[in-house]
Amino acid sequence: MPEQNEKKYVEIGVAIIRNGDKFLVAKRPKGKAFEGKWEFPGGKIEQDESVEDCLIREIHEEFGIFIAVQKSFKNWNYEYPNGKKFRFYGYLCKVSEGEPKLLWHEDMIWADINELKTTDLLEADRELIPMIEKLSA
Repeated sequence: MPEQNEKKYVEIGVAIIRNGDKFLVAKRPKGKAFEGKWEFPGGKIEQDESVEDCLIREIHEEFGIFIAVQKSFKNWNYEYPNGKKFRFYGYLCKVSEGEPKLLWHEDMIWADINELKTTDLLEADRELIPMIEKLSA
């Protein structure tokens, strides 16, 4: 039985949007948690929402594009030093309609694996690098 004071995980859908050997990453805006850090886009999964529906909604809200969610890539848990606990659901995706526009983030780039390794990614998103490296090999 879980402890009474056990912290709940915040559940997050993560879109690993691929175009050839490049992946879309975006810089978090000023005034938001983890401002200035780069991330694979996505967001909080709402109650009664599937991960796939979350990703389609979030990516449309953040970039004005539609994506095709292809397959589950990696699920992982991460706890930041401040005690916030996250459960991430990463899915491989591709753009199905439109060109990404900055509607929420400060900046965005299409980065290959070498660029991803040197980008100031959120610590939790760094967990994806080894698996993306295998995809890119």
